[in-house]
Amino acid sequence: MRGIISILLTLLLLTPGFSQKRSKVVSVNPVGFIFGIFGLEYQENIDVNSAWAVRGAFWSSRSGDWSMGAFGAGGSYRWFIEPTAPEEFYVGGGLDITLVTVKLGSEEATGVAFAPKAEAGYTWLFGSKKNFAISIGAEAYYLIGNIKVGDESWPFGGFKGALVGRIGYAW
Repeated sequence: MRGIISILLTLLLLTPGFSQKRSKVVSVNPVGFIFGIFGLEYQENIDVNSAWAVRGAFWSSRSGDWSMGAFGAGGSYRWFIEPTAPEEFYVGGGLDITLVTVKLGSEEATGVAFAPKAEAGYTWLFGSKKNFAISIGAEAYYLIGNIKVGDESWPFGGFKGALVGRIGYAW
């Protein structure tokens, strides 16, 4: 009998809506859409002080005979200064990888880039059930890449920075 009660209590505690505290957020970068970048991020709490996030992105650009397309994926660990994950101020680090294809007429170049990064940001949860999420932040990363054109490889990279804005849904 105690086993059945334990199982029922566990199910009640894990049921969404039993607690107002949110532990998962799925979000997009609306500014990226303006530039043709489609990104999606999923973040889940590890505990009240930390979370992990995975993300994916796709973008393409075309002008005359020239075109470029890229697919990227990455992940981050985020530490929340106060025990309030997924809300409020966080700092973290992560790694992204991007596969790029560039075409000019009949010539094609492919490349891959890695970007270890540091990030900091702030997330607000709004609404009567705190389901609407808005995040802003900044990233600093070191891009390490190589693009291959025919039989030649050209390395590229360096320090870069970015401002990040996301809107999403929390549950």
